[in-house]
This record gives sequence, C-alpha cells and structure tokens, in this order.
Amino acid sequence: MVDIDYTRDELLGYIKASSNRQKILLTLSSKEMTPLEIAKATNLALSNVTKIIGDLRKKNLVKCKTPRLRKGRIYTLTEEGREIVFLMSK
Repeated sequence: MVDIDYTRDELLGYIKASSNRQKILLTLSSKEMTPLEIAKATNLALSNVTKIIGDLRKKNLVKCKTPRLRKGRIYTLTEEGREIVFLMSK
C-alpha cells in the first residue's frame, strides 16, 4: 500500500503544498486520533480527512494502529511523519 520511495524534500514539498495536509499532520503530532477527532480538531469535513489520511498512509507518513476496525480507527504518525513535522517547524 506504500507508494514508491520519496525523498525527504519531495515529502516535505507534498505536505507544504496543502494546508489541509499540514493541519492533519500537525494535529496527529500531538496525539493519536480517529478521523472524526481529526475532523473536529481541524474543522475539516470528515470525507476530506479520510481521503487525506489515505494519501498520507500511502506515503508512509501516517499509520493505522487498529486496521481491523471498520469504525473508530486510530491513526498516528510514523517516524517519517514525525520527521516531516519537525522539518515543517524549521
């Protein structure tokens, strides 16, 4: 499910190109959350959050800790995701 390997700069550019992707990564940097919690915290539509999380998973920036659940899946940042959040703050 992971896309091809991207360089750190490509991933950083991908995230910086979208304020919604930035909001979601920054929100997940504080704690693990469900898509509904992310949607409420970022004021984004749940459908947008779900789509963006899927894209971030493919780029190995976010992972699901409860993949067998249909509802209430919990998402967290991967090490790569944490590194990108760190680079965003520079």
